[in-house]
Amino acid sequence: MTAAVAVGVSCTFGAPIGGVLFAVEVSTSSFSVSNLWKAFFCSTIAVLCFKFFGSLGTAATFTADASYFYQGNQSLGVNVEQPFFVILGLLCGCTGSLYIQFQKKVNQWKKRMVGKYPRLFGNNFVYTLTVCFILSSVIYSTRIMQSGDKKVIGAMINIDQTLSRLGYTEDNIDKKLSENFKFSYDILNDDNAWILHEGFMALFIVQKFIATAFTLSCVVPGGIFTPTFAIGAVLGQLYVSVLRKVLLFFGIKSYIQYRGVYSILGAAAMTASVTRTVSVAMIVLELNGHLSHAVPCMVCVLSSYFISELIKPQSFFEMLSFTTGLDLKLK
Repeated sequence: MTAAVAVGVSCTFGAPIGGVLFAVEVSTSSFSVSNLWKAFFCSTIAVLCFKFFGSLGTAATFTADASYFYQGNQSLGVNVEQPFFVILGLLCGCTGSLYIQFQKKVNQWKKRMVGKYPRLFGNNFVYTLTVCFILSSVIYSTRIMQSGDKKVIGAMINIDQTLSRLGYTEDNIDKKLSENFKFSYDILNDDNAWILHEGFMALFIVQKFIATAFTLSCVVPGGIFTPTFAIGAVLGQLYVSVLRKVLLFFGIKSYIQYRGVYSILGAAAMTASVTRTVSVAMIVLELNGHLSHAVPCMVCVLSSYFISELIKPQSFFEMLSFTTGLDLKLK
């Protein structure tokens, strides 16, 4: 099972080392070192196939080229932004813990509804189709989630290039955004447009939060890694956008080097909180291709992990095991 999890993560993200470490963390309570090479072997073969098909333009969730996550930006080492990274990690940790509890409430609510309305909630086909119809109607109406997680994550992380292309600077960005703002589908249909507005980012987080929880309540295969990755990326960008305005209020300018790195760290911290793993830092570093980001990423992930364990020492997978009765010993 460990090898299977490692292969899945490697194929999804093109991160063989992080995939193996993640598999060891989530799939075993005790691990035999003699099985480590088997997981690495399977993961290596999987990522080789990933790279091959990625070069043909048919990569899985993300492109095989790690520069996709940080095109054109310089390395980021230890700097004066470290306290803000810690705060971001704490924020993502609280949000991740809130999501786990929300998912638990949704699953418990569904169980109660099965007893009251067995024809609707007890029939997996009817329930799944009903949830899909409602969520697809909401997504079609708001348009903000239609493009998919891959494009949203890419737009958030590459926001520095977007701002430069549009001619936005520290001095004129607020004025230009207020002048060009309009609540229309033209903005909602363009990922590089709505990511510049805090209200739309908050709307995405709320919709994704709720949609992911109800989707995973259906009796169909569904993943948690990529949705939380997207939520964390948007949350990180929303955080740095608000942070920039707070700093400007106190007369502090040009303090933030790159806005895109906050999306990278937010995605890692949010996923680490939900899955309760620190190997997410390695996955992000493999995707990012900038090892100098190791310290900020580790600081953010550990902050998220710490506050999550402090709030509720239960991961998403442990919560599912408890609510579904797969692990009767879990308290």
